[in-house]
Amino acid sequence: YAQLPAIAPRVAAAMRAHSVLIEGKGEPDTVIMQGYPGLISKAGAEGVGCASLPDGRGVAVKVLDGNDRATGPALAALIAQCLGLDDVPAAVVPVARPMVRNDHHDAVGEIVAVLP
Repeated sequence: YAQLPAIAPRVAAAMRAHSVLIEGKGEPDTVIMQGYPGLISKAGAEGVGCASLPDGRGVAVKVLDGNDRATGPALAALIAQCLGLDDVPAAVVPVARPMVRNDHHDAVGEIVAVLP
């Protein structure tokens, strides 16, 4: 995935310029791309998420149980770690630490990725 901008520069540029078309407003890929300028991100099936970092590196995550709800937090945490950030940008926090809500829509916790 790190090679995507080199192999398909027009596709990568279009993804950056129109991040809302990748997944939709407020969705993890869009929020991640808007929060990390120059980065491209795309989730896949069964809990896969990939990102190409602005410096040419790429990262990928695979949630073993295939549940999409952990993909955003894991990818956001991995990107922050790879970029040497102590924390994710404020705009990315809703993806990096999404709230868990009960049947009454009360916040009862959050999903947090823990990296080694």
